[in-house]
Amino acid sequence: MLQVTRWSPDTCGCILEYEWDDTLEGSDRVHSFKKVVKLCPEHERLGFQGKDTFDKVMEENTSKNIAWGQIMEELNLTREDLAQYIWFFDEGRQLQVSVTQPIAAAEKQAIQNRLDTRLGQGKTKVV
Repeated sequence: MLQVTRWSPDTCGCILEYEWDDTLEGSDRVHSFKKVVKLCPEHERLGFQGKDTFDKVMEENTSKNIAWGQIMEELNLTREDLAQYIWFFDEGRQLQVSVTQPIAAAEKQAIQNRLDTRLGQGKTKVV
């Protein structure tokens, strides 16, 4: 049976709805755009509408989570260290990431290289 989920990501103030089939296993489920309930000022300013909004918001949320995973691996952190993870999106919605602990330039570059490989050049900046 098709279910509808109302989703508010932690990366912006958008409120979106997507559909998914509850008869499928979690790994087989596809989340399909249903509607925009509310558009955040940032995505409204950038002109996103409809499914384009859903795709962009999903990409941003996923990228933020992938970046944390790459930082955890590189710095040997655990999920309990999440409070050290600092992230934000600049005006162009490029993800900026850092941690509160000091890191060497080589570690910072290693994280940047991982993110460029995983998410694409210019998508994320380690600050």
